[in-house]
Amino acid sequence: MKKLTLSVCLIATTLGGLVATGLPVSAATSVKKQAKPVLEALNTTLETELVGLEKNAMKEPMAGKRLNQKPTLMKVPTMRRAEQTLETFLDSVVTSESGISKSKTVYDYDQFGHRTLTATLVANTEKATWDTTSMTVNQYNEAGYITLNASYGWDSMLEKPLPIDQTVSQYGVDGNNNLTMARIYYSWNADSSKWLEGEKQEVVFMGQQNQVYQQMIEYRYVAELGWEPYHKFEQFEKVDGYSLVTANYEWVDSLQKWVGTHKMAYLYDEAEVYVHTQSYFEWSIELDRWYRRTDNTLLSDGRIESSSRYQYDVANQTWNPIDRSVYDYDGDQWFDQLTISQHWDPGTSEWVNDSKTGGEYNDVMGETSRYVRYDWDQATGEWKGITYWSKEWDDAGNLQAETRYEYTAEKEWAYIYNLWAEYDNLTEGEWLITTWIESEYNVNGYRTSYTQMYRDNSLSPWYDNFTYKQTFQFNEEGLRLNTRTYVWDDSNKVWTNYWKRDFTINEAGDYAYNIYYEWNVTDWVEKSRTTYFYSQKLVGVQAIQVKVDVYPNPVADRLVIKGAAKGEVIKVCDLNGRVVRVLKADADEASVSMANVPSGIYLVQVGKQVVKIVK
Repeated sequence: MKKLTLSVCLIATTLGGLVATGLPVSAATSVKKQAKPVLEALNTTLETELVGLEKNAMKEPMAGKRLNQKPTLMKVPTMRRAEQTLETFLDSVVTSESGISKSKTVYDYDQFGHRTLTATLVANTEKATWDTTSMTVNQYNEAGYITLNASYGWDSMLEKPLPIDQTVSQYGVDGNNNLTMARIYYSWNADSSKWLEGEKQEVVFMGQQNQVYQQMIEYRYVAELGWEPYHKFEQFEKVDGYSLVTANYEWVDSLQKWVGTHKMAYLYDEAEVYVHTQSYFEWSIELDRWYRRTDNTLLSDGRIESSSRYQYDVANQTWNPIDRSVYDYDGDQWFDQLTISQHWDPGTSEWVNDSKTGGEYNDVMGETSRYVRYDWDQATGEWKGITYWSKEWDDAGNLQAETRYEYTAEKEWAYIYNLWAEYDNLTEGEWLITTWIESEYNVNGYRTSYTQMYRDNSLSPWYDNFTYKQTFQFNEEGLRLNTRTYVWDDSNKVWTNYWKRDFTINEAGDYAYNIYYEWNVTDWVEKSRTTYFYSQKLVGVQAIQVKVDVYPNPVADRLVIKGAAKGEVIKVCDLNGRVVRVLKADADEASVSMANVPSGIYLVQVGKQVVKIVK
């Protein structure tokens, strides 16, 4: 509990002056127009977006916290006291309405630039002071790893923090020189005035930095029993013929052992440019091992080439084929893609065709809207058409039309019938939209427009609370310049002004302030203003210097990585940890195509270094 005492001292010292600071108060009272529920939430989200990001920026992300995904790579550099640099830090953010301060968030940092305090305060108009409402305290070790993250409320009567929860982390090194971490989550019990254990994680990282998990075991604390395990995650590179393997297990108390829940394995192509095969394993409690496997082979553009199922033969210790699906991207006259189902013939040791199908599903109706099927003719070695049909529904969900075809001896589809239901004449024979959602993005992947419209059916008006449009503008560095929100005028069939927020950026490239306006018939009226305050501090610089240069960023086609050692593996991952590109550097400069990769944010990993890019 010694660390907690130090934290409380830090809070009291830092906030002592804040509570005593006077606040100019105006007797004027402003009445704010009642915003529509959904739109008000949108504004609140936008107003707190930047502050929220700042609040969470120094909370160390948990690599692989969602264990059904590959862990997200991250870099937490080691700090060195001997070198210092001058950097700009956000000190506080103040929000005001009609010139009257309403709330603010205050930050503090250690000598290396780590955020150690985030305090939220509201204006007390009666006492002309700032009242603290909540705070978060962080502590770090010499390597820059977070050792304490504690959250507090505030007792306004006693003017002291009220503990809520905290996370305490300790680091070490195992026999293989890998970094280890023990992390415990506590919650505060007000009745006993004690911290109560909740969950614990024991982690072994790959190497000496807390970037990627090799193993993690999770425990729950049970009163009178102590710590009980419930989940284990493991991850290995270059094992069992795969490039990467991740596995998850659950603890079965009745068996007193770990039982597998799911396992994923990835095999890269020969050039290690992309993932060629993804394998999913299923566990057998009876066999006490992984016994069924599904292999998905992928094309270079990420499309699935085939999906094959295998079962483990314990006697021969081999994986025997069961069946597979092959994806035909040549399609037919109905579909661009068809799925070929095959079974394994152990006599010939070959895959044999069974059927070929294609279909589309209507999510709203919960039914298949189009379907085609071919069967393989073993005698002629050709595909034979069996059936094709399609369905359409009106806005009320009534079946509007059903069309069927049959396959002729001339190997062509012939029309059978087209059944139409009675059409709703109130719509005057037109299909009217009931739901409309649309987004637009700029070349850097930032959303510049979002529109949504909802109504019950084609004859009812649009819902005010769920129908709106927003536009966004950004500068070249990706900072938001403004946001505009519009509501739909159903009478005139046009979008009308509702509210907007304008951001002002200072010469240093940071947010100076933003102003929130509401539309008042003919003009914009300022309602609140948020101001950002910064200071410059001398902080320690990273002992591990970033040597890798990645460009262009944002990237459209080919990405260049400069500075990697020859033979060093370069990976490009999305924010869920999925590897989208892998290659080996054969010289000081390497490149990889990003042309077929979806737009978004990606992480480029070179050894222990990670660089964020935008596609």
